[in-house]
Amino acid sequence: MELDAALDAFAELERRASVLYSDLSWAFRSPPELHLFWRDLANAEGDHAHMLNLAGQFVRAQGLKKEVPIDPQLVPRMVRHFEDYRRRIAERPSLEAALSLALDLEQSELDEVFLQLLSASPGVRPEELEYFRTEAREHYDRLAAAIEQWCEDKALKARAQSLRRAVGSPPAARVGPR
Repeated sequence: MELDAALDAFAELERRASVLYSDLSWAFRSPPELHLFWRDLANAEGDHAHMLNLAGQFVRAQGLKKEVPIDPQLVPRMVRHFEDYRRRIAERPSLEAALSLALDLEQSELDEVFLQLLSASPGVRPEELEYFRTEAREHYDRLAAAIEQWCEDKALKARAQSLRRAVGSPPAARVGPR
């Protein structure tokens, strides 16, 4: 897949993730810390979309042509997942179901590809890449802590803990929609 096309496609997926989390922030307005939790997730995904858009602008401005090793079926597969997430949110899920959905999203390939695309983009400095890696660890920690705090489901809590342990490495150790 061409780098500029991949950057555009994944910027759109990150934007969709931001919208999903924003919808959940409005569905769960109380308690206020829960609303802010979802809003923070939405903002982080929006930041990812923005960063990929900036990288794409740089690649196009430089006239760079570069292939990245991304499965061409990944984008359509992720779009189908987002359509499913959207449907599930429209059905007004319970808090546990919403947190499970967020865990599914975070355990997908989206973050892995986000970091892969930034690494392949010549305009992205190493310290920016490290910032997003650190942010991902904090993002996963917040999600795992929210699941610990607001959920009773032991299997969901175990999945959240496995995500925390897998942070810092590619999602090979993760489970979730593929």
